[in-house]
Amino acid sequence: MPNRHIGAVKTNALDKQREADLPAYARLVKQGVQPPSTVGAAALEKGASTKIEVEMGKVFGDKMANRVERVQGEITDAMKPYKKTKPDQ
Repeated sequence: MPNRHIGAVKTNALDKQREADLPAYARLVKQGVQPPSTVGAAALEKGASTKIEVEMGKVFGDKMANRVERVQGEITDAMKPYKKTKPDQ
């Protein structure tokens, strides 16, 4: 029996996950993307192929990620005429 405490096995598993997630989170932030949480950052770093996937915290797959990125670009382009301007002072 490795541990006497009933929650030790779960805690050990979480610690191993954190050991992978924290450095991955730091690398993603250094690359200029902001994951929603440190939890699962290693999986995002490994599986995400686009910035939007990392920022949403979900891996869509290549086909869907490209569609989401294209639509986001279309929305950004459509919003350019409505860009906020400073009021006259």
